[in-house]
Amino acid sequence: MATLRDIKTRIRSVREIQKITAAMKMVAVAKLRKAQIRQEEYEAFRVPVAELFFWLAPEVRNRDHGLLCPRREEKIWIIVLTSDRGLCGAYNHNIIKETEEFIADLPRGREIKLLISGRKGMNYFRRRDYAHLDLDLPEDIGYRSRVVSELITGAYMESRTDRVYLVADRFRLDRESGVRVNSLLPISADTGEDEKEDSSRRRIEARRKMYRYQLEPGLGCNVDYLSRLYLHSLVHRLFLDSEAAEQFTRMKAMELATGNADDLIFELTLSYNKARQETITAELIDIMGGVQA
Repeated sequence: MATLRDIKTRIRSVREIQKITAAMKMVAVAKLRKAQIRQEEYEAFRVPVAELFFWLAPEVRNRDHGLLCPRREEKIWIIVLTSDRGLCGAYNHNIIKETEEFIADLPRGREIKLLISGRKGMNYFRRRDYAHLDLDLPEDIGYRSRVVSELITGAYMESRTDRVYLVADRFRLDRESGVRVNSLLPISADTGEDEKEDSSRRRIEARRKMYRYQLEPGLGCNVDYLSRLYLHSLVHRLFLDSEAAEQFTRMKAMELATGNADDLIFELTLSYNKARQETITAELIDIMGGVQA
């Protein structure tokens, strides 16, 4: 049976851990707010780029044009966005589970390679029998998304890959969340990923306005540039959503840990009082026994 000193030491340890988890929760809240601000600021750039691309891309729909040209899926790349640090609940577990289930559902005989962002995912897949590319990605999200977008663009144009997917968790400004598999390449010229603001009426009006202008150096060159810019904006947005999801999950995990610490302290306090009462009772029995003797 634990002594009073052992119980008091354990209560003290739990209180110290509770202070740490409470502080980590506050840090995660601050980082989540910063991530949401970056998401909101980036929307001012991403939405016009997406609208302009989806207004012009259907004009070259039937041409063999760069990133818009679909191919037979023989070589598939899957980008997996995980975290560099732990203590974020089931964030990394859900992403890894979704990735493995997605790979299992792919047709047999495909050449599959993983591009992993984050030490947690890299450490997991290195211990398994998965073909992967070692990436030395920078810490900054802006540079990291640019490196990834330029890498997959060059690989697709050089026919080193026929299809590119991205698996990531997300937490957006509209509180939409959850792990999702996003198709990056080839880019569909018909519908964009979550482009709810791009309605058919606005497309028709924009095309009518477009015919009033002469595009230089030509429609194909403009669509090629816009497709690369749109792909980069989509990858960057997914990185921002993944960062926000990580901080949100870490905030909830630290909040749960802090609450569990309260429950544990309450139970340990009851155990301490019970043990103390038993000790006092035993001492009184000894005293009464001595008096009677």
